Amino acid sequence: MMVSIVSVLYNQVVDASAVWQTLLFPALQEEGSRTGAGPEGKKKERIRVILADNSTDDAILAANRRTAETYGVLYLPMQGNKGIPAAYNRAVEKILLEKNGSGELTRESLENQDGWIVLTDQDTVFPETYLSVLTKEAAHTVCDLLVPEVRAGEKRLSPCRKAGPRFLPLEADRPDEAACRDAFFINTGLALRLHLFADRKLRYDERLFLDFADFDMICRLRAACVCRAGMLPGITLEQNFSGTEKGTAQQALERFRIFAKDAGVFYGNWYGEKEAKAAIRSRALRLCVKYKDFRFLRVV
Repeated sequence: MMVSIVSVLYNQVVDASAVWQTLLFPALQEEGSRTGAGPEGKKKERIRVILADNSTDDAILAANRRTAETYGVLYLPMQGNKGIPAAYNRAVEKILLEKNGSGELTRESLENQDGWIVLTDQDTVFPETYLSVLTKEAAHTVCDLLVPEVRAGEKRLSPCRKAGPRFLPLEADRPDEAACRDAFFINTGLALRLHLFADRKLRYDERLFLDFADFDMICRLRAACVCRAGMLPGITLEQNFSGTEKGTAQQALERFRIFAKDAGVFYGNWYGEKEAKAAIRSRALRLCVKYKDFRFLRVV
């Protein structure tokens, strides 16, 4: 079984990132140390790392390219910050192109390969057991998605549930498959069956830039009736938001403008303009209180 790990970077030297230190580099070491061989006597690849680089800093781009070449990582420079959906789509297309070879790409042609795509964020800390648990679960699961718990300190980020225009953590300590049926999951650490993407309609919406790309994809998978999800037992990821939570009011305002635009697209896709405005207004009010600055309301 092939596991393709896709990590999207933005102005981050990859070998200094949390995801490299806790998941990507250990995975590459493990892959390099294996001695098992395929039918032609050649070692059969089981883990592949893909870096989709949205960085805009030339020095960082050069450093990341060197790291990718050193470790045999597939490197995809995005030629500027094109956003999370565009980076994921580029990586998926590259993986499918390699899987396809010269034949027709269909869901059926990928079924027997049973490959998985793991999506990651540069600021996520993975437990050392993540890949071993994933491969064990993937070997027998009937699910389309395998989902870790993701936390930021004491706060659970994923899985979560929709409550009005907001998304709140699931109350269950360890949600089962039934609890996950209507849940939403953030991208980082999420594993999806490769053959889901043989359907050309199942791509990330590139009208989104950063926010709601993950929830929008969950809605797309549910609309296609391929969103059966199972939890990865005992796996909790830690998401580090320290770089974005300590900024100035002006930085928060610029970030909120991205959120507002993306919320308009996501809620417009699935829930309507009224809920979009409610979600944007709710976030604006919380930011007004936090920064004691009413400029956020002008964005609504």
